[in-house]
Amino acid sequence: DYDQMAAFTSSVEKIVEQPDAASVSRLRETWRDGRLKQYVLMALLRTRGRNKAFTGAYEPIEVTGERAEHVLAFRRHRGADSVIAVVPRWPARLAPAHEWPLAAAWGDTMIEVGDGALRSVLDGTPLVPERGRLRLADVLSVLPVALLEGV
Repeated sequence: DYDQMAAFTSSVEKIVEQPDAASVSRLRETWRDGRLKQYVLMALLRTRGRNKAFTGAYEPIEVTGERAEHVLAFRRHRGADSVIAVVPRWPARLAPAHEWPLAAAWGDTMIEVGDGALRSVLDGTPLVPERGRLRLADVLSVLPVALLEGV
């Protein structure tokens, strides 16, 4: 439905420009209407358009902890630009159906990201690694997926 997609685009464009956890959480609560999916697609495409890392080298990221087998993480980098993608693997095994964002399910699981502050592209959350690592519970506190950029 073209008219509905245009309305969704208009309604989430402000959040794409200035992502914040509260606004994204509201989209998450009504995920069945399609606006959350539209938002994630728009945010990823906007980031891809301004960040050269999407066409850069691929580097897997080490994941440690009790739920390490339930997450995939990788970095793409080109020149000074880089992005880190984090996605759950077998999320239905971690929590009951539709229980989002799964933050409590990660326990001591961490990803190795190196030093330097990061920001979640999707929810605006600032993330500061401790000894080069981030807790998955922090990375995936708002949405069950994440795209991180350096700040």
